Amino acid sequence: MTIRPVIGFAVFGCFALLACQEEQVGAPCTPESDDGTFKDQIGITDLVEPRNVQCETRTCITRSNWDGTVADKYSFCSCKCKNADGNNADKPEDLCECPPNTLCETVDFPIDAADKVRGYYCIPKCIAEGCPQGDPDNDEEKATCTASNNSDEPWAWKCKKP
Repeated sequence: MTIRPVIGFAVFGCFALLACQEEQVGAPCTPESDDGTFKDQIGITDLVEPRNVQCETRTCITRSNWDGTVADKYSFCSCKCKNADGNNADKPEDLCECPPNTLCETVDFPIDAADKVRGYYCIPKCIAEGCPQGDPDNDEEKATCTASNNSDEPWAWKCKKP
C-alpha cells in the first residue's frame, strides 16, 4: 500500500468536512450556557455560543423574540456569514454561505463580546421573520416556527400551527 491514496483520502475528508459546515445550519442544538434567562425587554435577544460541540459549525444560537409577556425561543446551529461591519470580503475562509431558507442577519451581542465573534449569522427564515399570526384572541391559530424533520435540510424550519 502506498502513502498517496491515504494522503488523498485524508485531504478529501478535510474538504468534505469543511463543505458540510453550511449543511448543518439550522440543526437544533441545546445551549450549554443558557440559564433560562434573557434580557427582560421587548424585542429580539440572542445568545451566541461560538464553541458548542453539538454543532458541526461550533456555533449554537438561541434567539428569543419577546413581545413583552411571552417569548418564542429557538436554539439552532449557525455559521458566520458576514463580519461585524456587514462585509464578507475580508476573510472569506472564515465565513460561510447561508443555505436556502435562511437569512444572513446581525445578532445581538453583549458589549464585552470578542470582535472575532461579532457579525452576521445564518438564521432560519421563519425564526428571523416570525410566523404569520391568526386571530390574536384565538391561541389555536398561532403558528410557531418548527425545526425541520429532514436531516438533509436542517435549515428548512417551517411555520406550523399546533
